[in-house]
Amino acid sequence: MPFFKEFAVTAKERTKLERFDRAMALLNPIPGSITAACLAAHPVEDCLPVPELLLPSTPEEVSDVALSVFLNVWQSNGSRPSAAWAAARSGCTHLTIDQVATMNSLIIRWYQLLTDVRRYVDAEPGWTQWQYVEVGREVLNHALAAVTAIPLAPASAREARRKWAEEYLRGVGSLIQKHGWAVQAVGDEGMPWAYTIGLSDRGH
Repeated sequence: MPFFKEFAVTAKERTKLERFDRAMALLNPIPGSITAACLAAHPVEDCLPVPELLLPSTPEEVSDVALSVFLNVWQSNGSRPSAAWAAARSGCTHLTIDQVATMNSLIIRWYQLLTDVRRYVDAEPGWTQWQYVEVGREVLNHALAAVTAIPLAPASAREARRKWAEEYLRGVGSLIQKHGWAVQAVGDEGMPWAYTIGLSDRGH
């Protein structure tokens, strides 16, 4: 009976501050868990754009905190991954593209949970029941477990990837020094494409 009674209490039967405090009790341990899982899977700093995960201190800050996470994972219009995460998928030499995508998905789930909390705290129509926040928490739990399951590459493999990246960059750099520019190709079954590098100072 208490279970059904709990779901019967809607957000409108609580004050906004009560809803916020309830949500913060659920959210409080999550940023630390996400950060720890990401560091365990990828202990190298400044390679992946994992943001500093903050908790809102007032009901009004929930939207701002969610927006900061949104801008980390998406472009401003929300149509494509952010430039930082797109670069990390192809540029990280410590994880596979799929593993980087798994970590990116975890940050996206954190954003989505913050959005669920904002709707609950603001008592938006259709989002007045606590169960929606709990569902969002369970979805995040699955994403967290996926990151936790990423095996740490042996030191020898990480070193091999690092050396490969360094050799590749040296090779590209020598081409640019010799010819002034170079062409890089991106393989894709649907739409392969290529682009020039070295025609500007960016990245030098």
